[in-house]
Amino acid sequence: EYTPPPLSTDQLEEMNFLITQSITEDQAICVTYAAAGMKQQFWGWVKAIHYETQRIKIVNDEDVLHLSLQQIAAIDLD
Repeated sequence: EYTPPPLSTDQLEEMNFLITQSITEDQAICVTYAAAGMKQQFWGWVKAIHYETQRIKIVNDEDVLHLSLQQIAAIDLD
């Protein structure tokens, strides 16, 4: 069963930067995350950050993903 590794402070700061950049500059990202015990990937644009629930909403042309920040292993620019 896949579980995301603990992230360093630098990795968390980079992820925060990329999430913010996706929202403010309409930049697509690729998120690697854990779901159903597997490592999965999703690309799209961050459309919302819900600070109180620690979740983000990512959309692309085909789907919408609501993702807990704890599920995220990595974020890259698409």
